[in-house]
Amino acid sequence: MGVVATVRDGEFITLTQNRILDVGFDCLNILSMGADEVFISTYQDMDVMTIIKGARDFFNMLFVNFRLWNNDIASFQRGAWVRIYAIPLHACVFVIFRYQSINWF
Repeated sequence: MGVVATVRDGEFITLTQNRILDVGFDCLNILSMGADEVFISTYQDMDVMTIIKGARDFFNMLFVNFRLWNNDIASFQRGAWVRIYAIPLHACVFVIFRYQSINWF
């Protein structure tokens, strides 16, 4: 069973994973679910919530909104970088970068 959490302050997932490894929690796996949500699981057959509750102060510095994973949890936000070559910025039509009601620029 895993846990879904929100990364505090929009920190990079790899940086968060490295902080967790530096402290000694090498049994935890952090996977990005898109936006700022992560799925926390273990490589071994251990309870994730027990580990998180045991080091509550440490994990509260990295994550907020801990909840047990179920099939209904999904992230609907995705981020992406777009690199455009050989087109002047004033010639780009930014309407193509809009999705539904999200304004990117």
